[in-house]
Amino acid sequence: DETLEYPGHRGAVRFAAFSPDATSIVAGGHDGSVILWDTWKQTPLRTHHEHTDLVWEVAVSPDGRMVASAGADGVIVVWDLETDQKRRLTGHLNRFTSTRGVLSLAFSPNNEKLASGGADRMIRLWDLVSGQEIATLSGHTDEVRSVRFSQDGSEIVSAGRDRTLRLWDVATRKCLGTIKAASRTLNSVAFGPSGKTIFSASFEGTVKAWDYSSFKADVFWMSDRPHDLTTSPDGKLVAVCANSEASLVVWKPSASDAGQSVRIPLTEPADSLAISCDYILAIRLASGKVQTCDLATLVNNPWPDSSTADHMSPETIPHESPVEYEFDGETKPRSSLAFSTDGRLLFIGSLNDTIVAMNVDSYAIDGRYQTESAHVLSIDTANENVFALLDNGEFVTWEIPTRQEERLRANPNPKKPGSAFYTRFSVLDEKLA
Repeated sequence: DETLEYPGHRGAVRFAAFSPDATSIVAGGHDGSVILWDTWKQTPLRTHHEHTDLVWEVAVSPDGRMVASAGADGVIVVWDLETDQKRRLTGHLNRFTSTRGVLSLAFSPNNEKLASGGADRMIRLWDLVSGQEIATLSGHTDEVRSVRFSQDGSEIVSAGRDRTLRLWDVATRKCLGTIKAASRTLNSVAFGPSGKTIFSASFEGTVKAWDYSSFKADVFWMSDRPHDLTTSPDGKLVAVCANSEASLVVWKPSASDAGQSVRIPLTEPADSLAISCDYILAIRLASGKVQTCDLATLVNNPWPDSSTADHMSPETIPHESPVEYEFDGETKPRSSLAFSTDGRLLFIGSLNDTIVAMNVDSYAIDGRYQTESAHVLSIDTANENVFALLDNGEFVTWEIPTRQEERLRANPNPKKPGSAFYTRFSVLDEKLA
């Protein structure tokens, strides 16, 4: 496949993370490089090439001063952004890490420690002042895929290929609990905002919320192929869909527990979602139809007793179906959805070179935004602007009132549309944090 080289990575980007103030983004690539970008100017600020293999994960310290990268070469590089000094941590280098290396990283909330999980089945704890390994937490019987600190830094939660979720006391280095959390590899884990809930995601297609005290789980999403995830602007509702199931799940996060979820039946699988400030859910079905569903009742009224909301049938709205387009060997209509900030307009981006702005109340066409023979992969809005990522590598912005357009070449590999999903998931993670 053709790879576009824009000042930065040569090849796929494996992981990216925002700085605490969101003014910069750090990304790790398959080329072994780690690049710090200016978020708004979309230009690279600094780069290092300390790794000899791909970078699995990057993390930014809570104070924004350090960046850590986990490499398949078994090396952790801690990059001090103030001094530009780089420190190499090599504790994971052994016979188990010849092909996978270090898989996950997390800074402690006080910026003093770094936790790492690797293919050597170990969790290693590092002192960032001395650069020394201060503890090894053993117990996993296969790769450690994800590690995260609790909000107060007193505990670490880990998840691995051995399908277990483990909780560790940082001070005593002891395992506080172990649970078989999935039937397949656990790929990601995190503490909820209150510290009373632990979230896990696995290759079996489940996202589970675990009660901290009992280690009992609430499965609020399960699918073979989760496809899109979106949040309401205020973060009160989350919607998830899969392109293998004719339903979607709406979840109401809670600061004190796992939250509540309900499944909404559809007539066919969905592949794109958006929620307005008024809690109108827009759904793009696999056939190209667009439907809407009012979710306000889930915010303003008691949560439904049933796990399935059969009464919340989405309504199909008239619009121009997108043309079919061959994409990564698959021929089907695709589009992306986004609401304007005030919720008045729904933007429908498709692979027919056009973004249509539709009035949510009347379904009337409010305007069209042409992309000049480039197909729309993903769209979003902010303030009075609509943004589009195109398959020719361009990033386009329009002012909604004036339709004034600006184009930037900013995407190194536009043929990987999954990046839009991971960006949205990162935004959700920021909301929950």
